[in-house]
Amino acid sequence: MFRKKVLSHLLVVVVTLVFAVSLNFVGSQAKGWLSAGTPLSTGFNYQGQLKKNGSPVTSTCDFIFSLWDADSGGQQLGVEQYVNGVSVSNGMFSVQLNEYEEFGGEAFNGDARWLEISVQCVGDSGFTDLGRQALSATPFAHYAVLAENARLLDGWDSSAFQQKYDNVIVVAKSGGDFTSIQAALDSITTASDTNRFLVWVAPGVYQERVTMKPYVDIQGAGELTTKITYSGSASKETGTVIGANDAELRFLTVENSGGDAYAVAIFIDTASTRLTNLTASVINSPGDAFAIYNHNAMPLIKDVTASASVGGGTSIGILNDYSAPYLDHIIVQAYGTTGSSNVGIYNINSTPNIAYSSLNAYGGVLCMGVYNYYSSPVIRHSSVKASGCTSTYGVRNFALSSTYFVKVQQSNIQAETNTIYNDIGFVAYVGSSILEGGAVTGGGTVVCAGTVDENYTFYSNTCP
Repeated sequence: MFRKKVLSHLLVVVVTLVFAVSLNFVGSQAKGWLSAGTPLSTGFNYQGQLKKNGSPVTSTCDFIFSLWDADSGGQQLGVEQYVNGVSVSNGMFSVQLNEYEEFGGEAFNGDARWLEISVQCVGDSGFTDLGRQALSATPFAHYAVLAENARLLDGWDSSAFQQKYDNVIVVAKSGGDFTSIQAALDSITTASDTNRFLVWVAPGVYQERVTMKPYVDIQGAGELTTKITYSGSASKETGTVIGANDAELRFLTVENSGGDAYAVAIFIDTASTRLTNLTASVINSPGDAFAIYNHNAMPLIKDVTASASVGGGTSIGILNDYSAPYLDHIIVQAYGTTGSSNVGIYNINSTPNIAYSSLNAYGGVLCMGVYNYYSSPVIRHSSVKASGCTSTYGVRNFALSSTYFVKVQQSNIQAETNTIYNDIGFVAYVGSSILEGGAVTGGGTVVCAGTVDENYTFYSNTCP
């Protein structure tokens, strides 16, 4: 089931065709490999064997390729590709097809595709139609890697993508290796640091709970096209997706539909899972909702939207419990109806590093942008907002003993009740930031340097 790499920088699609008059086109299929670290061409390699009257052809031949959305009739996608002067030796040939310039960038979007082929060799009177052959899912996986490379952001550590996948498994509603993501993961028994796997998930909605594996990355076709969804649970220590060490989840949406005491989209327990370019959401849960729940974990979470909504319980965008996550360029939304409590990021004995992010809590009785319970976070270049609740706190720090530190740098904190509420066990440092709304209050120590209020009144060494 698992294929090793066959040709450097090439995706191989080999098909079997037979046409009636005098030529046979035969071969065997292989999936090839994907590299997220080495730039790929914008096409895929097509190989096969050509026979005439049962004997392998050795000649120079011209080929015409066209892409269709049906095995007969249907609609042609893009324009025909002419590949002339192809050397065919003992029946074997190989051509490079450009899926973007001719077939179009959206040709491989997860729907079934057929390739129509015609050939004319030296001495033939004209082209012979070989008919159509269904394509395997490999070009779809190729399209996903190209999209991933195109979306790398400036300043991001690209070394995370400098890995070659010797093993690629495709999950799709049809035409893939598996129709279930968990079934694909369960089939993997040889993953290691030197033998990494990629499970690529084609567009569609996959209703299942997924438990990740070390050294196996999961990649969808996009946050708007690939979704994993599952229902709630009686325990909060589970989720639609459960993370693992040395594994990354990217380019898809993870959803929990609720229906029980807890609804958790992504649960990471004692692991360092990477979450990048994805959406984690809980929608209208009747119980407590956590878009992402980190327990004893050190995940990296970048370019992620975490959204949780409830109908009366507690909604938390990201819950960090004894964890030290790195949160970069994230959007967090926690909201609810009458009677709910909503927290953007809830830290329990945790030390998160939050940068370039937007954290929001609104609706219900109590809203807190960031709630620190015996925790020491760093918040940089971020927006923290609590609104639309009876009581609103931008950053709420709770500790009655020991000393915990909160550092807020070059950020915007907005809340009507208190922008910062500090208990006696905390020291809060606020530098070069905007505090809009209620006053900084509570016990402990709060040091403000170079802050302004909502009217841009400047406070050089005091707090608004």
